[in-house]
Amino acid sequence: MRRVTYSPLNASLGEIRLIKLLPGSFDDDIDIELVHAPLLDVIEPQYEALSYVWGCMENPVSITVHQVKNNRHFQTLSQSLHPLERRPNKLRKASRLVAETLSITKNLSVALRYLRYENSHRVVWCDAICINQKDDGERSTEVSRIGIIYSRAQQVIVWLGPEGEDSNLAFDTIRWMGNDAKYDHNTASFTFRGGSLMENMTSLPMIAVNFKSEWNAINSLFHREWFTRLWYVILSNSAIFTTRELDSLPVSSPAF
Repeated sequence: MRRVTYSPLNASLGEIRLIKLLPGSFDDDIDIELVHAPLLDVIEPQYEALSYVWGCMENPVSITVHQVKNNRHFQTLSQSLHPLERRPNKLRKASRLVAETLSITKNLSVALRYLRYENSHRVVWCDAICINQKDDGERSTEVSRIGIIYSRAQQVIVWLGPEGEDSNLAFDTIRWMGNDAKYDHNTASFTFRGGSLMENMTSLPMIAVNFKSEWNAINSLFHREWFTRLWYVILSNSAIFTTRELDSLPVSSPAF
């Protein structure tokens, strides 16, 4: 199977590439369809954007990429979350005739395995695949548009890495802390619900000593590499932080 070749993006349509992550179980090989979609003020395709750390470039993982090479067909993609379903059956079948391989980092491959559905596809944007990394001109243009791409996504999925032994504890603790907290945008300060555990902790710090495991779990979570980088996730309407699909922490952008 030959290495992937990218069809050029149509600048007049403001095109971006999107991944149709095909269904499969966790251990199945990763198969995607790579499609073009216009990203204009009047046309906004529905997709999720993935924010993650590329990870080590050693021992890359090969995935299978299916493409239709004729850009005329990409112009039909509009606001469907599953844009390829808008194509005639003949075109959907044709897209599977062009199968190529692409090498991605192990960290990204693990993220895609966790994020894909078993029985339906998922439309995702991620930089390593959706930008032709070997085309300096395209890469420069698309990097300058990343803020727009993130801001127009339905949501941003923040992949923090595989689940750790205390990840669930960290997410659960942050969740109940958030439920007790109220953020005042005018004063940029937090207050806690009267009589809540968080209010008691702020007034009686010794109570916090009883929650050493919870604080250690949160500390471990926030020391993951993702938090050492500068990201565009703040531009999104919503974001979900996750170490696996079922244990996620939704955060709306005003919380940043």
